[in-house]
Amino acid sequence: MKFLKPLIALTILVTTPTQADPPEITVQVNNVINRYIAKKELAGAVTMAIHKGTIIHFSALGIANKEKNIPMRKDTLFRIASLTKNYSALLIKILEEQGKLSIHDKVEKYLPEFKNIKLKLTDNQGEIDLRISHLMSHTSGVDIPPDYHTSPNLKTAAAAIADQPLNFRPGSQWKYSKGMDVCGRIIEIVSGKTFDQFLKEQITTPLSLTDTAYYVPDEQAHRIAVVYTPNKEKNDIVPGNHPSYITAPKKGTKPNPSSGLISSTQDVATYYTMLLNKGIHQGKRIVSEQSVQELVKNWTANLTTNKSPNNQSTGMAWGLGFGHVNTPTAVTSMLSPGTYGHGGAYGNQAWVDPITQTIYILMIQRKGFGNGDLCDLRREFQQAISDNLPE
Repeated sequence: MKFLKPLIALTILVTTPTQADPPEITVQVNNVINRYIAKKELAGAVTMAIHKGTIIHFSALGIANKEKNIPMRKDTLFRIASLTKNYSALLIKILEEQGKLSIHDKVEKYLPEFKNIKLKLTDNQGEIDLRISHLMSHTSGVDIPPDYHTSPNLKTAAAAIADQPLNFRPGSQWKYSKGMDVCGRIIEIVSGKTFDQFLKEQITTPLSLTDTAYYVPDEQAHRIAVVYTPNKEKNDIVPGNHPSYITAPKKGTKPNPSSGLISSTQDVATYYTMLLNKGIHQGKRIVSEQSVQELVKNWTANLTTNKSPNNQSTGMAWGLGFGHVNTPTAVTSMLSPGTYGHGGAYGNQAWVDPITQTIYILMIQRKGFGNGDLCDLRREFQQAISDNLPE
């Protein structure tokens, strides 16, 4: 894993865009971020917006590590958590294009331990028909076993999931799950490589994502931002109480297809720009346009997904490893129908609006402030950009 030098020129995007930083966008976005820093709800952030191939905003504000007085920088590294699913989903489609699997294949074709999986509540409707597409769209019903996170590798993790009865018949409901971990094991079996090896071969190397991996070398550990949480009095933020919130993951960390990747804002921008450019990076096709379309379209139809805390619909649907804005509502009201992307457990957000051709990237590290996908910070950040988009 070779890391970029700090503050390199942004020549990594698909069309090598010029950078035009409209003053009003930067003023408005920075106002939002600074307000949350002042409220002690955020230590710092790196924000970026790309519009029609041009970087229209890129800013770093606040602190990455308060205890060591390290400022947030444009090359700061972040735990991108569930944004990882977007990368894992692409690997499945790449294997499909290679003719090695189909998203419509039964899971038991590759993992026989799933052949006799049961439902928690019998519905007397016959055999279970669990497909790869169910795992990718969170309509599989797979459950998380006890002590799941202690699994030493994806083989044992997938087997542990197979030992759990399904929460519902595949395709009948939606529930956020670890289905992508099972996909990760299928990727290993079909490719004949470890998950992280295949990720490097098919995505991070071709896209030159030199800041994206499951670990951070010791000499680059100072670049990773700390995850902050509210203190007991709720009047300040303190480092999270888990070691992984403070220290950088080391080489040998188990690859997790559902979460776990470390990345920089620039690398994240490169990846989502490739998707917006219909699978092409700097003139080279990474994946077909059809595969991108299949990943990001609505696969959950009218199933209720991503309910708000008051049990109201958020207008979200689900693609294959991607969130899909079906009916823009509340936090997504400024986005177009068909916008796709993902949020992460530590507040990161990356969303691609294919209608306005705008990419919204919010990179932060915080925990304990509610669901980052539904939070006011995300809404205000996106609104500040949407309200000031150039013609």
